Amino acid sequence: MLNRITSRILEKDIVKDIHNVDSLMKTVLATKAPHLYYSYLQMQNASPKTSIDKFDKSKVLLPSEKDIWIFGYGSLVWKADFPYIAKLPGFITGYERKFYQNSIDHRGVPTFPGRVVTLVPTKDESSRVYGVAYRIAESNKDEVLKHLDYREKNGYDRCSLKFNVFDVNSTVNVIMYVANSDNDSFAGHISNENEIAEQIYRAVGPSGFNREYVYNLEEAMTSLFPGVEDHHLHNLVRLLRNFEVKDKEAIEKCISHMEQLTVDYGVNSEVLENEIVCLLLTFIERNK
Repeated sequence: MLNRITSRILEKDIVKDIHNVDSLMKTVLATKAPHLYYSYLQMQNASPKTSIDKFDKSKVLLPSEKDIWIFGYGSLVWKADFPYIAKLPGFITGYERKFYQNSIDHRGVPTFPGRVVTLVPTKDESSRVYGVAYRIAESNKDEVLKHLDYREKNGYDRCSLKFNVFDVNSTVNVIMYVANSDNDSFAGHISNENEIAEQIYRAVGPSGFNREYVYNLEEAMTSLFPGVEDHHLHNLVRLLRNFEVKDKEAIEKCISHMEQLTVDYGVNSEVLENEIVCLLLTFIERNK
């Protein structure tokens, strides 16, 4: 019966065996309402995990004067996807980190973009954006820059700046990628944090859930720079968690209602099947 319910809701035949409420909810929500699917996984402590860094080449490559440094202030803070031989925590000045860039190729799709960070210049030259600088060996720099140029093709341009090493009186020149306000995916005209959080909450793309990007960034920043406040980032995390609380309550009520229907009509009842289909379709529609 659960297979028939799933097939009716998704309007296609289901090959795999849907053998309990858990597999029913996962299959239906993953297809019909990814933001609810993510919240359901979190209820089970089964949300996606960050992959382990495999790109540290410090033991096989030596530094040279022709090496370059890349500054990461978004996903590169917690996950480099290119070979590097050293990394340093620190900050740049004169900018603010904002979720003002639409993502149509990583954390969203063209029909529903996600939101990722870019750097916005400020008049306050003492303002800081914390992140990580990666040292790229001379032998790898052309390959790495080509990779990053492609990865950041949705509106980001290279620029150079001075990077301040955290808790050390030392600086290095870094290359960083910034999405300026004149690129097609710039979304800074919608700067209300509640609206940004709503967009992030529902967005998912080839690189995964948009929410994971925000949570991973906050976790990395808190670990690397304890006590350093990023109000914009922390406010978005708070709003996202609030949305999740409401969705989790709705999911729990839906499951409880489903269980009660089973008691009322019996496991093999045709009426039960129709009632559950209606319940789930209504639940998804109300929580879009």
